[in-house]
Amino acid sequence: MLGRAGERHYLFQPALRVRVVDTTGAGDAFHGAAAWGLLRGYRPARWLRVAAVVAGLKCRRAGGRSGLPRRAEVLHRLAQPSTPRPVTLVYGSVRERAAWHS
Repeated sequence: MLGRAGERHYLFQPALRVRVVDTTGAGDAFHGAAAWGLLRGYRPARWLRVAAVVAGLKCRRAGGRSGLPRRAEVLHRLAQPSTPRPVTLVYGSVRERAAWHS
């Protein structure tokens, strides 16, 4: 994402620590949850966290669709303080970076 004066903002979302049983469908679960968050108008940090939680919880169960977490499970996990939050990394403006690399 671009910020003021060409600053670049990157969001890094740590993964959930779970006992992995099956990763089938985890990427689809992540992208589906991200799209759901975008459609609801969530800010990037929020939909990224929701998507990471959904994908992480999905990995705890076998099966693609059958392994998806229920809404209540996702909301419960999001409410826990131990659930990782995204970290924003900000880099200087495009002009500053161009000066550094020339």
